[in-house]
Amino acid sequence: MHIHDLRHVFASKMVMGGTSLYITGELLGHRTTQMTKRYSHLVPETLKKAVDDIWGNNTADNKN
Repeated sequence: MHIHDLRHVFASKMVMGGTSLYITGELLGHRTTQMTKRYSHLVPETLKKAVDDIWGNNTADNKN
């Protein structure tokens, strides 16, 4: 593992934890959010959770 890999992990964990791209980018020293997007790898579950949070869908409560 290299320091570069740790930066990717840091960015991904921050964004998946709810920290904005702007703040994550500031912490990483990025000049643009485009660069931060390259570092923050989102998993599909995180994207689904974001939609569920907005629309009030709790998938645990909606199981049939």
